[in-house]
Amino acid sequence: MKTTHTDVLEIAFEEGGPDSGRPALLLHGWPDAPCGWSRIAPQLHAGGWRTIAPYLRGSGPTRFLSDKTPRVGAGLAIAQDAVDLADRLALDRFAIVGHDWGARAAYTVAALFPERVTSVSALSLAYQPKGLFTIPSFDQARRFWYQWFLCTDSGAAEVQANPTGFARIQWETWSPPGWFDAMEFAKAAESFANPDWALITRNAYRSRWREGEAWDSRYER
Repeated sequence: MKTTHTDVLEIAFEEGGPDSGRPALLLHGWPDAPCGWSRIAPQLHAGGWRTIAPYLRGSGPTRFLSDKTPRVGAGLAIAQDAVDLADRLALDRFAIVGHDWGARAAYTVAALFPERVTSVSALSLAYQPKGLFTIPSFDQARRFWYQWFLCTDSGAAEVQANPTGFARIQWETWSPPGWFDAMEFAKAAESFANPDWALITRNAYRSRWREGEAWDSRYER
């Protein structure tokens, strides 16, 4: 694992493949970690790709440089983190692969910095023009229980107290039974112990449905 500093974060990332290979940023989803790419990255390396898989803000060893920085979980902020990482690694152009939260960030990077991106691959999350969040159908709203739960102060407090337990429910209910083992979850769950993980999670979902959540003016432009 390596780290680098941006203006906002100390970003931890996993890197692999040939040093001279074509660069590809691998952005994990929620609730997940770079270990989720463990079966994909070797295939990319064999194809000549150099992969860089950061721990997203609030995850794993990635840390905010200042206690005063708002803990914003918006896809826009994650996209800027990805570009800042690419800048620090002197990656002029790169491919980007995103899963879930990472997919939203990948779409955003491609929209705002098209000259930097050679290709975009997205898993789990469809492209959503303008990024608007509207109240879904009752059927989908039932599946969004975790977002409504976070919109209550007591629910958010419970997630802060037990982030791993909250994440485990998503793993167990979003995919068929038996798709992961205890070791796989334990490895990913190391990322959820970051003290900012619950804060970033809370902001990412509450800000979709509530006014007055934390925001960082650096992303206004």
